[in-house]
Amino acid sequence: MKTCKKDLRIYEIQISANEKKLDKILEVGFKILKDNGG
Repeated sequence: MKTCKKDLRIYEIQISANEKKLDKILEVGFKILKDNGG
């Protein structure tokens, strides 16, 4: 299977987008915990 640089770039963008989403979810989760006195 041949992967070109463009495909790799798209893959990297998707990964970083997923990481940002995860960070956001964790952030919100911690905020909720704090608000509930956790």
